[in-house]
Amino acid sequence: MVKVCRLNQAVADELGTMTGPEFKGAMKELNATLDQMAKLLGIGRRMVAAYRSDHPIPPHIALATRQLRSLLE
Repeated sequence: MVKVCRLNQAVADELGTMTGPEFKGAMKELNATLDQMAKLLGIGRRMVAAYRSDHPIPPHIALATRQLRSLLE
């Protein structure tokens, strides 16, 4: 667990954080529904809804979301 926390912190330090509006914007760019985004990220629909608002977004979710966006470029 400690190694995972260090990895999350390293990712956060490298990429910065992701805000709810940025996450919501990524969903819009991907044209993804709550259910689709949940499936893409391997998380629950309720967490996707939470990340769209003010819930803190873990670094690994931010990284995965940015990677999904980069696939569109």
